[in-house]
Amino acid sequence: PKAELKVHSGSCRTSQFTAKGDRLYTAGGDCGISVVDVATETVSGTVKSAHSHAINCLGIHGNNIIITGDDDGYTKGWDMRQGLKSIWSLEEHGDFISDIKCYDDEKVSALVTSGDGTLSSYDARKGKVIAMCDKMEDEFLCFSTVKKRQKIVCGTSSGVLEIFSWGMIGRPDGRFLGHPESIDTLCSIDDDTICTGSSDGYVRVLSVHPNSMDGILGRHKGGVESVKSYAHSGDILSCGHDGIVRLWDLAASKQEDDDDDDDSDDSDD
Repeated sequence: PKAELKVHSGSCRTSQFTAKGDRLYTAGGDCGISVVDVATETVSGTVKSAHSHAINCLGIHGNNIIITGDDDGYTKGWDMRQGLKSIWSLEEHGDFISDIKCYDDEKVSALVTSGDGTLSSYDARKGKVIAMCDKMEDEFLCFSTVKKRQKIVCGTSSGVLEIFSWGMIGRPDGRFLGHPESIDTLCSIDDDTICTGSSDGYVRVLSVHPNSMDGILGRHKGGVESVKSYAHSGDILSCGHDGIVRLWDLAASKQEDDDDDDDSDDSDD
């Protein structure tokens, strides 16, 4: 590797670059937050015991605020301009925080999911929960947005995708069945398509509204930890509990599916 840094005494559970790519923020099982200067490849800041419990995820809002969420359902806001000064703390969730994403929106600047079966919208600046859905029976483990951010798709512990409308998250207005086990990670590929990673190990591609299971890219042994899409290349990156990172060519996969469909049509003739 170009650089290797020891930034946490426990596991590093989450990391995210700033929009400019000049800093990398990390958090982990040691309850701390670290800042890595990309140019110098050094740790430029650390907040020890930032939470009382292990930090699961973080989101960066603009150039000023970081939101972190921990195993006990706490969320906190940090001001990057003041050396990661704590600016607010909330105890709104009854279980672990599973995912945080921030947005450039006048009203809703962050969305948060929790193991207590809730999706919440936040005002990141004020440290205020704007809305929270009714608690669902399933744990919410991940989410992403599609349809020009008008739809929020949440992955659950039962394998159901719960679909909400932006600005009206009280109750889901759609469901997508088809995963036999939990959906542990998902990402948007484009405005109509998502990729999911499940505890059954499969990496799947799905269309949303209308809902369809478009194909399976492949499989990890022991479950999928994370999936990410790269719009400029059309590739999907996945990592699993088998310790392997895989790069999937989405365009090639679609072409193979099309060829299989053509072969099936020929055989019918």
